[in-house]
Amino acid sequence: MAESDSGRLKKWTKLKQAAICETRVFTVMKSRMKMGEGPEADFFTLDAPEWVNVLAIDTNGDVILVEQYRHGIGQVSLEITAGVVDKGESPL
Repeated sequence: MAESDSGRLKKWTKLKQAAICETRVFTVMKSRMKMGEGPEADFFTLDAPEWVNVLAIDTNGDVILVEQYRHGIGQVSLEITAGVVDKGESPL
């Protein structure tokens, strides 16, 4: 890791950024970054709306999970309940 003269980590400088894929839920962003005098590198991030995860526990102390199909793994998985906070909606 690159450090500054003060011993602190240097911040990366964003040279440019562009949306490369927009979906119903999030946008994939490509950022060209550079740290100090080092080489440039591309980084990919997700720009997503506010999101809430809930750890639901029933009266027996059991965690309640939901089944969700996930394209990335091509399977149904067990997950905690979660979702996007819609405009005008409170996360609570």
